[in-house]
Amino acid sequence: MNIPEQFPRFVILTPVFNDWRCLETLLRHLDGDLRKHNATADILVVNDGSTEPTPGDLGQDKLTGINSIKILEMVCNLGHQRAIAVGLAYLADLPEDTTVVVMDSDGEDRPEDVLRLVRDLERQSSVDVVFAGRHRRSEAALFRFGYAAYRLLHRLLTGVGIRFGNFSAIRVGALRQLLYQSSFWNHYAAAVVRSRLVYGVLPTSRGNRYQGKNKLNFSQLMVHGFSALSVFSDIVSVRLLIFTLCLVIPGGIYTVLMYLAGRLAGPALLLIGLAAGVLVVSFILNVISLIAMRSAPSFIPARDTSEFIKSVNRLNPPPR
Repeated sequence: MNIPEQFPRFVILTPVFNDWRCLETLLRHLDGDLRKHNATADILVVNDGSTEPTPGDLGQDKLTGINSIKILEMVCNLGHQRAIAVGLAYLADLPEDTTVVVMDSDGEDRPEDVLRLVRDLERQSSVDVVFAGRHRRSEAALFRFGYAAYRLLHRLLTGVGIRFGNFSAIRVGALRQLLYQSSFWNHYAAAVVRSRLVYGVLPTSRGNRYQGKNKLNFSQLMVHGFSALSVFSDIVSVRLLIFTLCLVIPGGIYTVLMYLAGRLAGPALLLIGLAAGVLVVSFILNVISLIAMRSAPSFIPARDTSEFIKSVNRLNPPPR
């Protein structure tokens, strides 16, 4: 006799900006997968200042795997990462052994991977967070090329490789630690890496959007990428300082030697001197910026995110 695997009750957090029809599809797929595995979950939808009203029939399908649906209304649009931060801060008062799953609502984070993440986290008592790693992507070749270039830049500037996004399962106990890091306000996944919480990566495939196209344009993708880098801003600054010194010192010595040997004309020396001056000024500004970052007052998500919550509304799904 096969005994069905037991799953703990957990919460799924998903931010939404106008993607209500995708959310409806996600809820149906989640409910079906939960029901299939005899599991249950609660849903927290973070409405990130949507300009389209919440559909009146949202959550009115007959749901058996989903226990409850709450919509956390934000006072304004803060963007994807900060909507996640506000939602996670709201859930921080749950019991410490609770698991929270963070996922997008558009279908690119596959519902069938939710229980895989929860199961993987439960099996590893020493792990705080399990991320969905992308071993196969569905985007166009140009996007994949740009993403590979970004990953290389991220590695060079931070010393850390990264191949996952927000889709993850995290213990509430670990979540509470994140909420006291100001970097968490800018990028959830990068903040986990920087916090030195123990994390694992579960290989998954990226799904396809339920409908429509991704609303992020190139500029917004750039902002998203630099938000991740900002979490490592002090490390990036130090690496850039070292890079500047590696250019200025050998270059300066070589220039002087060439000038003394008579192989460098005055105008060329002037141009090289100007370039060196720019690098030195950049060096000084980086040092000042680094010192300023260390002493500036910080935004603490555990303390400050509640200001962005307008209301929390509970949907009443029909009886099972």
